[in-house]
Amino acid sequence: MERVILTIHLNETEKRRVNAGRNVTAQALIDEIHSKFKYPRGVYALIRLGTDEPIACSRTLAQNGLISGDELYFRESDSAQVSRSVASIERGALEPISASDEAYFHEERKGQVFEIRWQPAIIGRPYQMNPSKNKLLAVDLSGIKGSEYVSRHHACITEKGGQYIIESLNPRNPTCVNDQRLKINHGQILQPGDRVRVGRIVLVFNLRG
Repeated sequence: MERVILTIHLNETEKRRVNAGRNVTAQALIDEIHSKFKYPRGVYALIRLGTDEPIACSRTLAQNGLISGDELYFRESDSAQVSRSVASIERGALEPISASDEAYFHEERKGQVFEIRWQPAIIGRPYQMNPSKNKLLAVDLSGIKGSEYVSRHHACITEKGGQYIIESLNPRNPTCVNDQRLKINHGQILQPGDRVRVGRIVLVFNLRG
């Protein structure tokens, strides 16, 4: 059986190489990934890196035109489009904030302030072994009580038209806004006073004119 070697991005920090038969359907590969990595119940899709559309689940990998070396995102199908922030993170470029109001968070218990000065602005912890991945880290929660439950790329802030948008990046470590869990790659507009929980740390969002 002719085979292809693919790289599957499970989230922003974890990826796996898979060796699959070209006559296997995309749905069969999705089911295998879902089972092996114990994702919660739901409908998932595979999206070719650099595109917005999921590949056809009913078609084989060959029919979808996949070849060895291709990279795919594994995402819930109702959030299957690669988000603006995820695409920006992949590029690794700092982009300016256009809003006139400056955004910031303060940590609820100690009051430590984190200003959002660029986008995409990562909320998380630094990579010690690969500092190059820390370029976008705007809200560094290392050293704060409960930070051991925070992913290195936990959530992300972007700004568009004066509105600040938060997205959860890690399906295994949720981000909650006002105690409501965010879906992966579903942006939510933040309002002043919103409480954002990452791991066991609560950050309060606010603006200053």
